[in-house]
Amino acid sequence: MSTKPQSFSTRDHALLDEDLDALTAEVSVTLWLKNARDIDWVTRWFARYPMQTDIHCGDTNRLATLAAQDIVVVDAGLKAKRGFSLELLHAQANRQCRVMALCHNQRELARARALPDIEVIYKPTDWELVAQRVGLVAQWLASQRQVAALQAELSQMVTSRATESTQNRRRNDYEAVTGLPNRNRFMELLERGMTATSKAGGSLAVMSIGFARFNLIVDALGQTEADVLMAETANKLTGCLADLHADSAYGQGTRSAIVGQLSTDAFGVMLTWSGDRSTLRRMTNVLVDVLSQPVVSRGHSVHLSASLGICVFPDDARNPDSLLQRADNAMREARRVGGGCRFFAAEAEAAASRKLTIENDLQRALHDGTVSVAYQPILFAGEAQAPAMEALVRWSDAERFEITTEAFVQIAEESALILELGEYVLARACAQLQTWRRAGKVVSHICVNVSRNQLMDDHFQATYQSLIAQHDLNPGDIEFELSERGVLSREPGIVARIHALKTLGARISIDDFGTGDSAIAYLKNLPIDAIKIDKSYIEGLPEAADDLAITSAMVAMGQRLGLEVIVEGVETEAQYRTLFQMGCNGFQGYLFARPVLGDDAIDCCSEGLQTFNNVLAI
Repeated sequence: MSTKPQSFSTRDHALLDEDLDALTAEVSVTLWLKNARDIDWVTRWFARYPMQTDIHCGDTNRLATLAAQDIVVVDAGLKAKRGFSLELLHAQANRQCRVMALCHNQRELARARALPDIEVIYKPTDWELVAQRVGLVAQWLASQRQVAALQAELSQMVTSRATESTQNRRRNDYEAVTGLPNRNRFMELLERGMTATSKAGGSLAVMSIGFARFNLIVDALGQTEADVLMAETANKLTGCLADLHADSAYGQGTRSAIVGQLSTDAFGVMLTWSGDRSTLRRMTNVLVDVLSQPVVSRGHSVHLSASLGICVFPDDARNPDSLLQRADNAMREARRVGGGCRFFAAEAEAAASRKLTIENDLQRALHDGTVSVAYQPILFAGEAQAPAMEALVRWSDAERFEITTEAFVQIAEESALILELGEYVLARACAQLQTWRRAGKVVSHICVNVSRNQLMDDHFQATYQSLIAQHDLNPGDIEFELSERGVLSREPGIVARIHALKTLGARISIDDFGTGDSAIAYLKNLPIDAIKIDKSYIEGLPEAADDLAITSAMVAMGQRLGLEVIVEGVETEAQYRTLFQMGCNGFQGYLFARPVLGDDAIDCCSEGLQTFNNVLAI
């Protein structure tokens, strides 16, 4: 460092710009002088710079105070009663303290030069230049602090941004309720797992886990409580997998297990293992048992019926989407049969694909005219009552699919298509009855089958009223047949909807009577006009004693309740005579007429009436 006073250039002076005050205001400067006569000059020149300046004169023993300052300007010739020296000051000064020594002679100069990082100022002193120099050092120190502060702020921003990015990534990749990977993240992990399995060997299984009636839980307890239940279930699932891995009976072949949440009420599990499917099957049975146990949360004990579908890589599928889709299909098949566990089967997938094709083709058929309505007469004992007709849907492509009417109607009932199909049949039946009556044909009423989905549809009653008004019919001209197997149930709302239809004036009958387990209980609770005994009881008559006894009992019960008793599937004269003698009111079957389209049904009805009367005359 130079031993002579340095001159300051224009550039140096330019550094002392208008921001100097703000940069140097917090810099602490202490000057410890030997001669009191220097104080006035120091005060005058240092007042130009807004530093925290402290001026002292005379010997000092305040070594610690000096060492803690930012800048110390000290006379090297000072001596303290307690052992002050330039060497001690240098030793105790903090790393940021800048020490400037005022040297009067060669001895003082040698002492200062022997110490690193000490700046030398020759005496006699030009205090204006010293003040400028100290000001520049103060500015530099303040600038360094500002840079350090900016670096700290930048570091904090980077850290905050990284934390925010991590949180966003977690929000995007994980479910907030359960903390499990969401569907997208699970699919990424599944793809990685499949790649690793392909390289390392072994097998990988995907499990799709769903729960029946979860929507009912949401409706009853609310979404918040349902979320709590799902979180508890997720804990049970991960805990069970951990226990299975630790169990030597199951865990020796397992390599890894990852659980994800596929939807609000479904989980996915990716499991890699070495071994055969028997171990995997035993593990999944344990999972189903554990997940089907009641979950207790906030005082509620809720039973979740678990269904689990499994698809194995590489045997069943070779890409993540197909693997999970086929596991989902297997899970739905398990749910359809009441729960439990199902492995993916190609036959089941083919059946599902065929069902989807049938549904799509049936949807198109409703618009291109290949769906039609046939009518089969219902003949009544006694000359006073005119025959009725049952409207039966027909589809010309059903033979191409080798599918029965009951089967494609069942497919429609499993989707929203049944609403459109049911409305189509009802509209065609109303139009046909209007056509017959305008032509002078006598038909007492038309029977139309109605599904559960139609009954529960909020627009069904309005559609019924609109159609009978449009075709100038009375409400009682339409009889809605409720299937005992498909419609009558303990589900809330069904009974109220049936009563509402009766209030509107519709006729109500129970179809397939005797095939379910609840019809007798409903007879006293529903506004029933008629029962239709299922043809399965008629086929064995009159020889089958059991069928004869049961049918006779059902007929007697219907009579005592004041109901019309109609029998379906009458195909032989012997059956007809037997049923007539029992006291049945109405008869329907191939003995009298097959279902036929439109106006031809009236001709068949006339021929059926002849058979109806001739058989009894013999």
